[in-house]
Amino acid sequence: NIDDIELVVVSPGVPLDLPFILKIKEKNIELIGEVELAYRLSTNNPVFIGITGTNGKTTTTSLVGEIFKKANRDTYIVGNIGNPVIDTVELTNEDSYLITELSSFQLESIVDFKPKVASILNFSPDHLNRHHTMEAYMEAKARIFENQDSKDFCVLNYDDEDVRSLS
Repeated sequence: NIDDIELVVVSPGVPLDLPFILKIKEKNIELIGEVELAYRLSTNNPVFIGITGTNGKTTTTSLVGEIFKKANRDTYIVGNIGNPVIDTVELTNEDSYLITELSSFQLESIVDFKPKVASILNFSPDHLNRHHTMEAYMEAKARIFENQDSKDFCVLNYDDEDVRSLS
């Protein structure tokens, strides 16, 4: 019975094409993931920097985080890297930076999430058991910048032809 449900926060490991999830969507019950929930609860306006790609996400996220720390910024390295964003947002303020590693599974369930800087590193076939096609996988990754506007930045890897084509 889903009649009394107003909001569903789904784990990234839960495929969004399960019959139960499809029933929730059919009933127009809002469905989001942990990253979206954390973004909505980040009322202190920290700066989100989102990093995705098939390979190198963790290394790049760690490196960017260390650069920000060395620059004496209030920095949190979060997301798919193992530190849930939701555990950190209450510690932040407008001078904080959340360097956020994002998987395709996490990006599938965003609604309003809007990083100030979004980066896509590369694409190669991965998680096709979940996304079924390479195009669907790339679309999930490309959601990282769907809510950005002219005041935000998107960094695309020019050397990866599929990533470059998103420009």
